Amino acid sequence: DIGFRVSKGLFREKILVAGTLVNAKTIRIEPPLTITLEQVNNVINALNKVLKEIASEMKPQLTNELINKIIPLNIFQHTVLSRQL
Repeated sequence: DIGFRVSKGLFREKILVAGTLVNAKTIRIEPPLTITLEQVNNVINALNKVLKEIASEMKPQLTNELINKIIPLNIFQHTVLSRQL
């Protein structure tokens, strides 16, 4: 899901990317051979922007996942501590 979102965001920033047949977590930047330093900087800046957007969109989801993991842990810790006292 994240790989698709990164690809979609980079495409929106006019960076052409494609997946690979070997690894679903790999994004291939196109064209691979002839690229200037300015174009490399554009790709890096676009990738940075897209990753920040995705992180901010996922923050509530990740926060909820953490809360769901932390609350049961705290209840478990409280139960263990109560039994020790």
